[in-house]
Amino acid sequence: MKKLRMWSLNTVTRKKMTNNLNTVLLEGKLKNKPEMLANRVCEMTILNTVNDEDSEFNAVVAGNVAETCMKVLKKGSEIRLVGKLRQFNMINHHGLVSKTQVLVEHIEFIPKVG
Repeated sequence: MKKLRMWSLNTVTRKKMTNNLNTVLLEGKLKNKPEMLANRVCEMTILNTVNDEDSEFNAVVAGNVAETCMKVLKKGSEIRLVGKLRQFNMINHHGLVSKTQVLVEHIEFIPKVG
């Protein structure tokens, strides 16, 4: 049986990490109604609670799905999505800020029960 090798981020070069996995599965409720950023692109904030700890994740949806999200989703809607993480830096009035988003590849609207 082949032994698995553990790598520390300090010992792995960028070249060795070119085939890394970048997939996110996220389920939660919308903090607010989705916001249209540009033509057929919307952004939403998803609240996810695990072990009584709340986390917020920004997600970006594009194309026809973005238009559907704008029509169907509202604050408190439950969704499940699959996507990829994207991180970028921007400058605002606080200085240099790093922001991470989920680029949505698949989204499901979870109906309310009852």
